[in-house]
Amino acid sequence: MHKRSLDFLLLLFALSSSFGMADEAKIYRSGTIVSVERQDPENGYIGEATDAPLRSDVWAYRVWVRIGDMFYVGHYEAATSYVPGTWTRGHPVEVRIEKKQMYLRTPSGEEIKMQIVGRHRVPLGS
Repeated sequence: MHKRSLDFLLLLFALSSSFGMADEAKIYRSGTIVSVERQDPENGYIGEATDAPLRSDVWAYRVWVRIGDMFYVGHYEAATSYVPGTWTRGHPVEVRIEKKQMYLRTPSGEEIKMQIVGRHRVPLGS
């Protein structure tokens, strides 16, 4: 009985440490900022003009990043107009892709998450 408990504890320890390692094993690829475009808020309001909201509280951007022979287009939203200063055309950036999400790492190590809204192959000769 004691051996079975010890085996169970070892199994729990191995599983918990493997989950921690999976979190640390985030793989980043080198990318390049192609462009950052501010998006106008969509106004889907129907009704009297006096009832319409004055303006959106969300700032939205399209962020184009080139990784190898692919362009990834991310949708980034922020409560302020803040965009990292390193998001300028031609600036290198570390990128992590997970399913439909793209994570850009800032020089301070912070990850900025955005939804991938487009993927395009780089034209030949570009």
